[in-house]
Amino acid sequence: MTNTAGEPIIGATVLEKGNTTNGTITDIDGNFTINLPANATLSISYIGYITQEIQVGYQTSFKVVLKDDTKTLDEIIVVGYGSQKKANLTGAVSSVKMDEALGDRPLLNAADALQGAVPGLFVSNGGNAPGTSKSFQIRGAYSLGVKNSDGTYGNTIKPLVLIDNVEGDIDMINPEDIESINVLKDAASAAIYGARAAGGVILVTTKRPKGASRFELNYNNNFAFGKAVNLPKQAPLMDYLQAYLDCGYSDAYWSLGSPSVSKWMEYLTAYQKDPSSFNTVGDGIYVDESGVPYYLNEKDLYKNFMETSFQMTHNISASGGTDKLRYRISGGYNSNDGVLISDRDKFERMNVNSFISADVTKWFTQEITMSYAHSLQTSPGGMGGVYNTRLVSYYPEGELPASVNTLADEDLPLFTPRNQILYSNPVNNKNDNPRIFLKSILKPLKGLEAVFEYTFDKNIYGKWEAVKSVAASYGVQPQEIMCIGDSNNDVKMIANAGIGVAVANAKDSVKQNAKIITASNNDDGVALVIESILTPQAAE
Repeated sequence: MTNTAGEPIIGATVLEKGNTTNGTITDIDGNFTINLPANATLSISYIGYITQEIQVGYQTSFKVVLKDDTKTLDEIIVVGYGSQKKANLTGAVSSVKMDEALGDRPLLNAADALQGAVPGLFVSNGGNAPGTSKSFQIRGAYSLGVKNSDGTYGNTIKPLVLIDNVEGDIDMINPEDIESINVLKDAASAAIYGARAAGGVILVTTKRPKGASRFELNYNNNFAFGKAVNLPKQAPLMDYLQAYLDCGYSDAYWSLGSPSVSKWMEYLTAYQKDPSSFNTVGDGIYVDESGVPYYLNEKDLYKNFMETSFQMTHNISASGGTDKLRYRISGGYNSNDGVLISDRDKFERMNVNSFISADVTKWFTQEITMSYAHSLQTSPGGMGGVYNTRLVSYYPEGELPASVNTLADEDLPLFTPRNQILYSNPVNNKNDNPRIFLKSILKPLKGLEAVFEYTFDKNIYGKWEAVKSVAASYGVQPQEIMCIGDSNNDVKMIANAGIGVAVANAKDSVKQNAKIITASNNDDGVALVIESILTPQAAE
């Protein structure tokens, strides 16, 4: 099988007409073999060529020449304020049709659909908490960045994200409202969009009716369950105690009562053989004759602060119109309970979007797009302590009974990841994004078109979102930010910054989420903490 130029066609589809289960494809030389009944008909097709049907009869071999399909339309890519044939931009632009990328997957944001769908586009995850924003890098993780004075490269330049030609946040868009996404990877895109496009451009086009169509009402939902996978395997307590001794540490362990490691191993061996022989209190706490507590009940501290999450999505849309009036209205709701064993680990987003296009006259068209997005991310405060906890300490998951606790005459929760999550204060991250887009199209003369656009876009959020936004404009990551605060509206900022600092007179909720507590500001607390961090760096 060849084309009109005599070149073999590789991978052409060969089917028995009327029997789609009997088929094959051509090899590297354009040859194929297929078993057919007498008087069968072959259907041969390939993209860009006219499909042929051949009456085989009793032939055992024949030559097929496929003709070019001259009626095939060139695919057009919108670039800036004009358009180019895709053939002219191969390698510079990658296009993703959102309906195909989404499929039946229960995705909460469009960034997840782009993961692995665009060559050269790196989608990084800022964390596994529900609703955590994604970041983009084009042309690899380290291909383009801000050059430091020593010749090394620091933070990479992020691509410019445009939603219907206006800068916006892709995380606040309902994926079901997106028609397509074009990724401009060529640095030449800066010639169209300016210096901010040096890291590439991501063009998001929302769904809009393309002409007269009948009324359509669509609704879909998705329910899913998720769980954490590939968790570290916790070493048995006996192995840890043996390793503790092998490293040359003192036999006196560092926990409450300074228990003897060697005795601990003896008690643990006996307890594993016959747990009923030990009179334990609480969650496997044994107090020997010297009054020293030993933890004998082993539990997987990782799995014990995880649970199965539940996710659901709901989307509804209505569209239609005539030759002169077109409309689309949609609404979406997403909810995701995280895998942490807490009602403080969840994310919700609601989207409402409407589009109306009216041909007022033959030469004047007015378009109006109005949307509103609301999201609420809730997470346990002070989560840094979870990952800094010495998991190998094997604290029981419950409380330290008052009978054992020598520090206070009451039951106290032990410092385990599970308890930290259960007893933490919630940190709320709320975003509200109203958006109005007006577009007026004038056609005073044939072949002449004038377009006027106006966009109102407002993000309503707290201190931390404002800090992140300002930092991002300078290429600074959240983990590189130091925030100092004292009031309740500083909690989220303190909890999420790389270095969260609370002054001495701060609210307790701020101190609980801070990594550093310094003197009050009346005693130059802010200046002291900044000096303590910058002085070592200056010395280096």
